Amino acid sequence: MLIRSRMTMLAATTAVVVGGGTAAASASAQAPPGAPAPVVDVSALPAPGAITNPASVSESLMNDLLRRGDLGDLQDLTRLGRVEGRGTGSPGLRAPTREYELPATAGVVPVLPESIAYDERSKTYFVASSGDGAVYRGTLDGDRADVFLPGLQLDRPLAFGIETDDRGHLYVLSPVPGQVQVYDIASKRRIATFETGAGGLLNDLVVTPGDDVYVTDSLRPTLFRITREQVDAGRGTVEALPLGPAVQYTATAQINGVFNGGGIVATAENELIVSQINRDKLFRVRTRPDSDQVDVRPIRITGKRFGTPDGMELDGNRLYALDNLGQRLMTLRLNTKRTGAKVLLRTADRTFRTPTGIASTGGRLLVSNSQLFRIPMLPPYTVSNIRIPSND
Repeated sequence: MLIRSRMTMLAATTAVVVGGGTAAASASAQAPPGAPAPVVDVSALPAPGAITNPASVSESLMNDLLRRGDLGDLQDLTRLGRVEGRGTGSPGLRAPTREYELPATAGVVPVLPESIAYDERSKTYFVASSGDGAVYRGTLDGDRADVFLPGLQLDRPLAFGIETDDRGHLYVLSPVPGQVQVYDIASKRRIATFETGAGGLLNDLVVTPGDDVYVTDSLRPTLFRITREQVDAGRGTVEALPLGPAVQYTATAQINGVFNGGGIVATAENELIVSQINRDKLFRVRTRPDSDQVDVRPIRITGKRFGTPDGMELDGNRLYALDNLGQRLMTLRLNTKRTGAKVLLRTADRTFRTPTGIASTGGRLLVSNSQLFRIPMLPPYTVSNIRIPSND
């Protein structure tokens, strides 16, 4: 759910990268007890303050697309039909694309819709802002979302991953200071806060069929687990499950280069699929109850060219993954053992603006548009409602 330009916003609140090219304190020194030491070294990355020219960001993006051979896809985007507003369509979709708008934070910081969740109980969607940390709520038949949880909070300056369960809970990731916050949807009351420690960057989460919660981290090669019992009790120590050595976290000076762990879905109670954004990879992760041991296997990708997999959604053996750099939705078919996946379709839509979060409403997909390459990231901030792509 993250790209390189987001480090500019994080510089003031985390020691991942520091200005002037000097190295920040090692993230491993701040890791929570029992967590595996991260292998990410970001000291060689350009300081966030160095990105003063918006054109340089666009140039970096173009160069990255050229290196990956995806310029053709970028050109395809420019040839798509013009989208003139809400309720208008994009070629290749069987039904019109609809857009929902989020209210802008008045003159403070951009909203930047990062992640999205759909609550079947209330028939509403929730959007987390990586700009101001607010959470927004809207309905499918409306045009705009409203503020559900206010932004600019000391313990939630940013909000990344967001999810609901079938028991009326809303889970929000506050990557700085590294919290999983749990709210009661009906009352908006926070009922629990789980700490993962400093030095990481919580990215996305999933609630399993048994109501356990798993959280990815972009800087620490760790999968965090919170059990249903801990949620019910409103307290408990978060379990840190090591993803290494199968998942090798890396950091480069490229766009997306520092962001490793990304999207996550649950295929079963103790089986997950996680994405590694900067290495264009997917992994099958099998966990064990009451154990920190995990079995991690890479998923072999075939078919059409893969992208930078960020937010994901699962429907049977169909996996939908957002390619945030490529501005498109990838449709994959998993094999029965989840050891391989074939890219069937890559769908672009003119309403996509660095899409990072995805949620299913049944027959439709909601996509949050982070806008992180639309310098200077001005309104409108939107969510796209598209039909599920089909190659039938």
